Amino acid sequence: MNLEKALFISNSRFISANALEGGVKSCTDDFLNILRTVYEIQLFAIEFHDGIQEKVVRKIGLKGYNRYAPEKYIIKLKEILISKQIKVVFLNTANTIEFSRVLKSIDSSIKVVLCSHGNESGDYLHDVVLDTSKKSRLKKLIQTYNLGNYLYAESKIRRESLDATLAVSPIEVAIEKWLGAKKAIAIHPTIEPEFIDRKSLGATIGFIGDLSHLPNFSGVTNFCKEIVRQELQNEIKLKLVGKSTQPGEQLKEMFPFIELTGYLDQEALILEMKNWSFFLNAVYYYSKGISTKLSLAMKYGIPALSTVQGNRGYEFTDGKIMNVETVSEQVDQLKTLIFNVNEYERFYEDFLLASKTTPNKLSQGERIKLAINPFNS
Repeated sequence: MNLEKALFISNSRFISANALEGGVKSCTDDFLNILRTVYEIQLFAIEFHDGIQEKVVRKIGLKGYNRYAPEKYIIKLKEILISKQIKVVFLNTANTIEFSRVLKSIDSSIKVVLCSHGNESGDYLHDVVLDTSKKSRLKKLIQTYNLGNYLYAESKIRRESLDATLAVSPIEVAIEKWLGAKKAIAIHPTIEPEFIDRKSLGATIGFIGDLSHLPNFSGVTNFCKEIVRQELQNEIKLKLVGKSTQPGEQLKEMFPFIELTGYLDQEALILEMKNWSFFLNAVYYYSKGISTKLSLAMKYGIPALSTVQGNRGYEFTDGKIMNVETVSEQVDQLKTLIFNVNEYERFYEDFLLASKTTPNKLSQGERIKLAINPFNS
């Protein structure tokens, strides 16, 4: 079958063969796997622009959608679009939206679609509000300006040069509509299970993530504090997977039931996960995008200690996943599960069933193509 050609513009770090695993890489792969069911995708790699002006702006603390210099790529983009007769272009991650203006200047009839992992304003709002350090008036002023600058650019570009946004959850679809998106289409992670045989049904909990990232650090900290509050610190072991950073050491010193594994490659990670009873998805507020940690838990069949916030964007037609509102509810349920084998077995089977019944890639691809160009699908 001859598929329509489409261009996929992304920072090289998320599409190269040597790209490191992580949330953005995982989400990028999800987008590509779905789009490739209905388009012949050509990748177009871009890099961050680090000119003198950009370095000065960042040094001052100003932020915005200015990490790239789209005009540098205009000749190459024009050549590819014309030679390949491409009429649909996908932009990977929100910080590439400035490319939409360049693409429309080349050919106003091109459909430009943002593959959004969540808007920059989403995380920045939480970073500012949750930052409890003492701030000068100037820093407060700069942060307020940055937040307004993000929101202004997000709304203006959606109204002017973006034709549609692929959003990772219904919540993000609503945000896109509020920002003025012409079209917003929700897509959902497709899980292709590779369940591993686990050795232990003890109370070992695993977490994978960069603890220098504020949502990860605050999430694990809140979980550990609740473990102590409910006096479960002698009943569980929490294994933190990721580069051994100062935040990790800080957490280990505060909570002796923590063990740091350091960074693990794929083979070592699977061996480590064989000993886990639970996969911690420590999401307690609505940061941008979705939690790709949950997709990893579902792929390998490690039942997740999750939340409503951490589950957003995921759909399944059977089974169940822990879906609590607060960390106290999460630990309440954990307490039941570690002291009741029958409850744990039901929890585990429901999780595996949910992992097997997520939306398929082709149906999502067809829905995207129909929404982008309903008269040519």
